[in-house]
Amino acid sequence: MHRMLVSEYDNTHSDFRGIWSTEHANEPDWAEVRHLYMGKRTIMSGDGTCSLLIEGLSLALYADADYERHLLHVDTTGAVVFVRRNLSSLAWRQVHQAAARRLGDKNTTILSTYLMPLRHSIAGIWYSTELVSAAGVVAYVVRLPHNTAGDMRYATDKLRSSLDVVRAREITIANVVDMQPELDAIMANDTTP
Repeated sequence: MHRMLVSEYDNTHSDFRGIWSTEHANEPDWAEVRHLYMGKRTIMSGDGTCSLLIEGLSLALYADADYERHLLHVDTTGAVVFVRRNLSSLAWRQVHQAAARRLGDKNTTILSTYLMPLRHSIAGIWYSTELVSAAGVVAYVVRLPHNTAGDMRYATDKLRSSLDVVRAREITIANVVDMQPELDAIMANDTTP
């Protein structure tokens, strides 16, 4: 399942996204599956496979006002997840516990699972910034398995030229874990309004 914010979908050029409007009455089971396609948002995968992603089947869209993207990671194992903005402290603790369990955190006395909001990207490279002094920010640049060294150099150079970056730190995630279904269950059980 490909996941993205609605704003990212909306900002994708209209040549690469649309609404399914084609009837396929010649398909034998079209009447049974029609509701899964008609009127659903679609987008090209953008990963070089030319796959069409369909909302509800292979594409999940999250409302910007309600969710933010985060990176949960322990060493080089991580998960890019969408977390509801108004979670209770109990639900956040459950998110951290689930991450520690799924990402292989062996430390049971202190939580060493890192949680980082990912609000920006340059050329498909996610990053987060933290103000460290009047001199500027530290940029945490996330390298996922599909990102190349050239992608990383490009993104880091762009960051240095557009922000007052005093240090750029690369976080390499070699193993990506899909934790979103588990986190969706935690968020569904959270009673925070």
